[in-house]
Amino acid sequence: MPTTTSSALPYPSSTDSPNGPLQLQNLALALDKLVSPMFATFAARNTAIPSPTPGQSCSVAGVRMTADAGGQWRWGLSKHVSGTTDASGYLVVNHGLGTTPNGCLLTPGPQASDLLNRVLSINWVSVDANNVTIYAHRTDTSAALPSNLIQFSMMAFV
Repeated sequence: MPTTTSSALPYPSSTDSPNGPLQLQNLALALDKLVSPMFATFAARNTAIPSPTPGQSCSVAGVRMTADAGGQWRWGLSKHVSGTTDASGYLVVNHGLGTTPNGCLLTPGPQASDLLNRVLSINWVSVDANNVTIYAHRTDTSAALPSNLIQFSMMAFV
């Protein structure tokens, strides 16, 4: 059975034996991987798509996500964060996902001082269903950066 060039959708050729139900099933299965189904919860998504294929997409509670090359769901839920570290250099930020992410990517943004622009390093130290705790320290001395206003972009993935 031949397939379309761009999406590999199967269609019968003039030499294929007529088998409408099987041909429609093959087309439906191929389309199922191209459409972006919507789910109310992560559990519903995981039940319907236990092993996503790279590039497959869906939405959970309005957040669009795509499976990466390793079959892990990713989405670009990102936010700009500005907050003041505590006396030990930690800052707790609500990530807003409602589930524990597999990881977070933190990218420092422009800081209020030239010194912070040169020496700030941030790392996430813990994450749960609501918050990510980050630690801000100096790259030159590894010392904590207590009581500093820091800015960064955060991207979390589930």
